Amino acid sequence: MNTEPQQEYFITRYSLIPDRQIDLDTIAGKTKEDKFMDWLMTFPQEKRKETDYWGKNYTLYCKKISDDGFFMSFAKELHDIIGQKTDNGIIDKPIENYKKCHILLNIKHQWMVIEKNPSISKKIEGQKNIIAGVISKFLKPKNLHFEIGIMAEKNYFWEYVAANKDCITDIQITLTSPNFLEGIKTVNSFLDKTKETYNNTSVSIQTKKRRRTP
Repeated sequence: MNTEPQQEYFITRYSLIPDRQIDLDTIAGKTKEDKFMDWLMTFPQEKRKETDYWGKNYTLYCKKISDDGFFMSFAKELHDIIGQKTDNGIIDKPIENYKKCHILLNIKHQWMVIEKNPSISKKIEGQKNIIAGVISKFLKPKNLHFEIGIMAEKNYFWEYVAANKDCITDIQITLTSPNFLEGIKTVNSFLDKTKETYNNTSVSIQTKKRRRTP
C-alpha cells in the first residue's frame, strides 16, 4: 500500500509587467515575453540562481521540458538546530536547511502550477507572493516586474456572491493584463483596448450597492 503523502498544487496565471515604457531592448523590437524567455534560457549555463529576499536566501533551478514548458524547483533557506554528540555531551549545531516546491511553467498560456509547501509560507497567497517577488528581483535588470494571480473556479465566485448577497455592499475586481479570466472575450477586448490607449497593465473595477431608501 502506498503511504506516501499526496502532494497538493494550485494553479496560477503570471503576468510580465514592464517597469519602463521604453528601453534599449524594446527599441530593438524585443518583447517582454522575449526577455523572459532569454532569462529562462540562462539556467543551463548558470545551473542555478540565488538571491536574498526579505532576509532569506532563495535558490531557483529550471530546465526546459517541452517547447512551451519548464520545470522549476524553488527553494527557501531555513535555519535549523540539530543535536550533535561530543565527548562532553550534546551540543546545538546550526545548519542550513532548504525547503522547496516544484513549479510547472507554461509560457504559451502564461500559467504556473505550484506545489504547496507551508514551510515556504503557511498560506498559498503568501507562497505565490514570495515566488513572484523573488522572480521579479531576478528580472529587474530586464526592466520587468513579475506578478502571479491565483486562478479560481468562476462557479465558486458566483456561489459565494449568491450566498452573501444580503451582506455584500462593495466588490472590487482587479484585472491584470493578460487577463486571468480566460474565455471572457469582452473582458480581454476591454483590457486590450485600455492597454492600447493608456499603456496600462491592469484595470480595477469597483461596484457599489445602492442603498434602498425607506
